Amino acid sequence: MNLIQELRDGNAGLTGALFSTYTFTSEYFERMILKNVVDRGVGSTVVVFTDEETYRNTLGTDSANIGNSYQLAPVSVPNRTYHAKICYLTGTEHAIGYVGSSNLTQRGLNSNREMLTRIRCDKDEVDALRDTSFDSVDDLNESQQETVRSIALLRGIHQYYQRLLEVPNSKNIGRIAQSHTETALDDTDWIADTDDLMIDSTQQESFNRVVHNIDTPLWEQLQAQITQRNESIKSVDIAVPYYGQTVDVPNRFVENSEAVTLWLQKDETRVDSNEIKNLLSDENVSIKLYEDSRFVHGKWFRVETDVATYSLMGSPNASQSALLKPASGGPNGTSATGNIEMA
Repeated sequence: MNLIQELRDGNAGLTGALFSTYTFTSEYFERMILKNVVDRGVGSTVVVFTDEETYRNTLGTDSANIGNSYQLAPVSVPNRTYHAKICYLTGTEHAIGYVGSSNLTQRGLNSNREMLTRIRCDKDEVDALRDTSFDSVDDLNESQQETVRSIALLRGIHQYYQRLLEVPNSKNIGRIAQSHTETALDDTDWIADTDDLMIDSTQQESFNRVVHNIDTPLWEQLQAQITQRNESIKSVDIAVPYYGQTVDVPNRFVENSEAVTLWLQKDETRVDSNEIKNLLSDENVSIKLYEDSRFVHGKWFRVETDVATYSLMGSPNASQSALLKPASGGPNGTSATGNIEMA
């Protein structure tokens, strides 16, 4: 899936566009993305949330569009990074979300191998579902079940941006950026106000969720979901480009599963060689080395339980700050030493 083509070929009727990225190239964004969303009706209700350091570096460019055609909003994550990668296109009649691993740069959208999930829902689909009487997912046909899944994912993106505006990390985004974000979210209240249409994931054979770590580490959320369904982890596949300075994330999976496989791109995956050697002393850990002509920047965790398969795909690498830590304190006063991530 090519995000640029998606934005260029989509229908009109949008009223806002919210983006999140770690690295950012203003010239590329304005040339390849901004025009396409403006042509679809968003006007200047466009906000790009980015890491605070990226924000400072970008202000040194010659772009006259920042602060006029769109707002650049710095998110502060002390000693860590704002690492989420999202595109949320809002409207009064439909909403579209993209969650993945791509930054808003030429490398992210053209050169690297990335992963991207697209979700769309129209208001008339929500209205039709609300007119349907159902108590469980089994009462719905396949199309209606897909609508429920789409609503759940778009609600997750919507609630993420609402939460982001509430935490201290976004205190410096600026009055106009905050106003534009609130306007975009207000236009998709029909997605947010769907509590009556949500079905407990324990009742669903297949379900989707958008998760972030502003309050709770991603690992804890994954573990809680598996525990809630009375499952146990059998095997784990990890395919990410970065591991940080430790292998604490693979070790966490080793402690809670029977087998862990690390997929490493030859000459590209960044992981401490000594840490890997120590990890391989465990007979339940294996490595799959692969080659690719392009840098694989996509991030994917595949968790196989005794009855189901879970995939975690989005911005998080296999580092402590991505998977094991919250970004804004977490429950019970947990230390906030994580990036802000989305999957």
